[in-house]
Amino acid sequence: MKDESMISVAERILRAEGGSLKFPELWEKVKKELEIDSIEADRRIGHFYTDLSMAGGFVNLGENVWDLRERHKFDKVHLDTNAFYSDAEERDTDAVEEAEEAEYDASVRGSLNEDEEGEPNSDEEGDNKPRENASDLLGISGDNY
Repeated sequence: MKDESMISVAERILRAEGGSLKFPELWEKVKKELEIDSIEADRRIGHFYTDLSMAGGFVNLGENVWDLRERHKFDKVHLDTNAFYSDAEERDTDAVEEAEEAEYDASVRGSLNEDEEGEPNSDEEGDNKPRENASDLLGISGDNY
């Protein structure tokens, strides 16, 4: 097995090809170039795919077809993540959810305590109950672990 990075070999292969390759074809060429046996290939394929995905010099053109990013205009290969989210999803909550969220937020900030009947009371009303600390709330006091 040769001692060269899989990414640099992939870049050299794509340059020599002059165009894009499907991942399985690119992987086969990288394996052959680096003389990676089938046992080692099974261990390294995931690492190679991750490196290819994370390396800024490569782009997935869709359908697992890879090429060098420099060959493609930004607007053709850039995914607009805003397309995956919509305002409707953010506004898709009802009044009960909003009230529960507000109550939770207040409890996290420590500005909300409840009396015995479950009614919210603020500390300013003279409620002197001790606040539970995080370990008590999570049930991880010294006796439990």
